[in-house]
Amino acid sequence: MDLKLEVGAQSETITVEASSAVVEFSDKLNNRVDSKRIEAMPLSGRDFNSLLNVTPGVQHNPGGGFQAVNVSGARTSSNNFMIDGISNNDRYYGDTVLNSPGVVGVPATLVPTDAIGDFTVQQTPSAEFGVKGGAAINVVMKSGGNVPHGTGYYFRHDEWTDSANFFIERTGGDKTPVKNAQYGGTFGGPIQKDKTFFFGYYEGQRLAVTSPYQVQIPKPSEIAAARARISAAGLTTNSIGENLLKYFPTAEAGTMTVNAQNVANMNTFSFKVDHQLNSNNLINGRFFFGNSFQSAPATVGELTPANGPADMFNSVTDPTRVALVGFVWNSTLSDRSLLQVRFGYNRISQTIDVNNKIDPASLGLNTGPLDAADYGVPALTLGTFGYIGGIAGYRAARLQAAKA
Repeated sequence: MDLKLEVGAQSETITVEASSAVVEFSDKLNNRVDSKRIEAMPLSGRDFNSLLNVTPGVQHNPGGGFQAVNVSGARTSSNNFMIDGISNNDRYYGDTVLNSPGVVGVPATLVPTDAIGDFTVQQTPSAEFGVKGGAAINVVMKSGGNVPHGTGYYFRHDEWTDSANFFIERTGGDKTPVKNAQYGGTFGGPIQKDKTFFFGYYEGQRLAVTSPYQVQIPKPSEIAAARARISAAGLTTNSIGENLLKYFPTAEAGTMTVNAQNVANMNTFSFKVDHQLNSNNLINGRFFFGNSFQSAPATVGELTPANGPADMFNSVTDPTRVALVGFVWNSTLSDRSLLQVRFGYNRISQTIDVNNKIDPASLGLNTGPLDAADYGVPALTLGTFGYIGGIAGYRAARLQAAKA
């Protein structure tokens, strides 16, 4: 049987299909930063809020400070901060409890990056979070395991690694003094193998930095001319004004470079326990505590007093003291259902005060029923020459907030 095969015609068909993506605004707009990236990224001050900078739609104010995070155009007070699902919201400022800044602008207490296992941001969170209408920002703390493990670290920054400040160098000075040390460690392991585990951390900071800036100051000739005009009018100068004037430095140049003193000392720790009741039920509890002292000029442009220590008119947070406690129960009801029960309580106490304890009566000031030992010299501004005393934007008081 003979078969004849013929060469057929070659043909080719290419089909291209495409569809435009639908813009979706839902609770699926999530961003996650895992522990590997957290540990690999160099974070200024080891502040976990700096991790938000890698999230699209987040604006972080340069220099930090109170309410520094804006997510997707929402108000800075709209963010819902959590640690292991437990509220980390400061009800007074609308900011965080742990990692809340003090007067220096750096965090008064910290959750160190070595202790963070996961970091998530939901820019359009689902209804389960509630509390606030902004982004849900959750930090998940690491846990212990059957194998003991931990970390230790020490970071230091000194002025010898920096270049000279322009204004200091211009006046013949040396480098701006900087001393910043951050140190601590984490440790976790088993309490009962395959059942109960623990994890904890400690972190401390000792920061002392001098911030130079130029300010205007009164000229002796201007003061003499003012006294002469008052005398020519048949009047005498006010004794309170004369007493206050002695705190203002004077120079015929009319300007000077101020070396403002900034101090931030912190101690913070936490302890977490996980217990596996059975294959379907896991409970864990955690406790966080932090305490700090910070001292900084009340405002940029504040003068260094001519009489007294350089930080005499600094504003001080002493102490900033925070605590957070939480319990979580995770129960697997079926292969499709999970029950989670959380309880949490946090507290922040922050005393904002002035560094001086001058009796206003010694200046001729009558503070009435106010305790001079607590309030010191009230806030006073001498024209455009600078600011002394008091607390910029605050009254000296104890601020507290708590949430259950």
